[in-house]
Amino acid sequence: MPEHIRLLLRSILVYIFKIVFVVIFIASVFKYAGPIPLSVNTKTLDKDTTFYVSDEASVFVKPDIATVTLAITTNSLKAQEAKDTANNVINKITEELKKLGVKEENIKTTGFNIYPNYSNEGRTITSYSGNVSLEVKEKDLERINTIIDTALANGANQVSGLSFDVEDRDKAVDEARALAIKKAKMKAEKVAKESGIKLGRVLNVSEFYPFNYGSLGKLSAAEGLGGGGGQTEIQPGQTEIRVNVTLSYETL
Repeated sequence: MPEHIRLLLRSILVYIFKIVFVVIFIASVFKYAGPIPLSVNTKTLDKDTTFYVSDEASVFVKPDIATVTLAITTNSLKAQEAKDTANNVINKITEELKKLGVKEENIKTTGFNIYPNYSNEGRTITSYSGNVSLEVKEKDLERINTIIDTALANGANQVSGLSFDVEDRDKAVDEARALAIKKAKMKAEKVAKESGIKLGRVLNVSEFYPFNYGSLGKLSAAEGLGGGGGQTEIQPGQTEIRVNVTLSYETL
């Protein structure tokens, strides 16, 4: 046999031997090691199953307490004189209010200021002003007009901040909350029906109380500020108590 043929056959046999060896090796690995594990990662997204609805309700109640601010502003060439004049007037007003039956704890000083007034050029002090203010609370609403007139008659030249409120709000708040929850439930049922959502139980109720300023009283006979008008007339109106609620439902 020629030499080149013998070399070719030898190369073929070596190649076949290598292939057989690799196959036998792989087979032995599967036999003794077992199947190769297959790893699969799965991720489950949480679904939001909560439905929220909000509503609010108001109740209007008759106020039982009034608050008013009475003040005096004076002018003088000297700061001490401006202060003394303002103090004398406010002390006189306080004494007269006590005579009317206003309790001392319901009369509170809320402002005391002494400040200079300047010329048009802003360089020279021309005078001084003194300002003292009192906040007065009164439960007898029919007497608030007399309180204002008494203060004006004794030197007050500013009346502001007249408002009416409810001292005990709990009952009114409970009523407003119940109405707000009822409205919120009705809204939830309507929206759920229209959108095809099936509601479960109520999971949580949160409430919020928008700041209620009370009712602002109407002050007539404003000409009385000058001391020559008729008696001041007060209309307390009604006070609004408002509650906002948010309900959260589970969805089925």
